[in-house]
Amino acid sequence: MYIVIQLDKLLSIREASRILGVSNAHIKAMEKESRLVPERTAGGQRRYPLSALRPILFSH
Repeated sequence: MYIVIQLDKLLSIREASRILGVSNAHIKAMEKESRLVPERTAGGQRRYPLSALRPILFSH
């Protein structure tokens, strides 16, 4: 059995914070430090590529 993960999937700040196990405020702090760079929707909402979370997950 194979599990396919879409690394190009875009996540909300809530989804990203749950995956990383941190608060939304911490996600925003990482954004200010340029550790995470979100894409923006037409409405200005942050969307984080799943592939951008991978290096953070494995850096600990």
